[in-house]
Amino acid sequence: MEDWGGVAARFSVYLTLCFAFGIPLQAAIDGWRLRRRWLLEMTVAASVTSVIALLAQVAEMAGTSTLSIDRDLLWTIIGETSLGTAFVVRFVALGVAVAGALCGYRAVIIVCGASGVALSTVAWTGHGAMQDGVAGTWHLIADVAHLLAGGAWLGAIALLLSRLVPVRGATNDLATALHRFATSGSVLVATIVLSGAINVGMILGMQGVATLPFTLYGRLLLTKLCLFIMMLLLAARHRWWLGPRLRATVDRGDPGAAAHALRRSLALELGAGVAILALVAWLGTLSPSP
Repeated sequence: MEDWGGVAARFSVYLTLCFAFGIPLQAAIDGWRLRRRWLLEMTVAASVTSVIALLAQVAEMAGTSTLSIDRDLLWTIIGETSLGTAFVVRFVALGVAVAGALCGYRAVIIVCGASGVALSTVAWTGHGAMQDGVAGTWHLIADVAHLLAGGAWLGAIALLLSRLVPVRGATNDLATALHRFATSGSVLVATIVLSGAINVGMILGMQGVATLPFTLYGRLLLTKLCLFIMMLLLAARHRWWLGPRLRATVDRGDPGAAAHALRRSLALELGAGVAILALVAWLGTLSPSP
């Protein structure tokens, strides 16, 4: 029987941390200001979901419910395990992010950097933390790269999408940002593909890859791959068709129809990304072994 509470807790952490990192990152790249309230809401949400995820993971390890966790066990895990250290680092980083959002001075940069550290700690809650030695180190590095690239991509889509509401708010700055992201997005995609391939190879090996269609873990992984390909196709559509179309209509002063089309397409791409996060949360609770 699946631990859907644990899956939901993981998913909420992935989603809030990706947005808390990726949205400020894209804003910093494009020189856009974000409301301090938005930054605070994102960092607080990431903090709350991280607390819930910690309790859910400890409960899973203890074989009990979240409400029945032994306090001594909780402090033992926090103080004496790599998982606990990862959560401590995450909470410290999120504390810095919340403080940065409150103070206002260079808030976007502080929230982006601190949330990036917090997002990186997720690598210690997955399959990458189960290996030791040099292989384990490389697996964690690949996991961190995968997380940061994915968070940057999702955050950028979310911010660009928000700038298209209302659609007639499309400006030359937005069109330029979309064009710029089409270039930087290629780097993110390359990072995701390379790090993902490393992760799959280290988790499954060649024999495990051959059995993907015959296990739940494998079928979910293949579904994730299909969604990723869908995101790539949509990104190509934005770069080669919808983006240039928006730039042309902005120059003419009538971006309505082009902005509508781009908004729908970005929303679909973001939805596919969120679905991937849900699958990753589910995969994290399953054994990759047949």
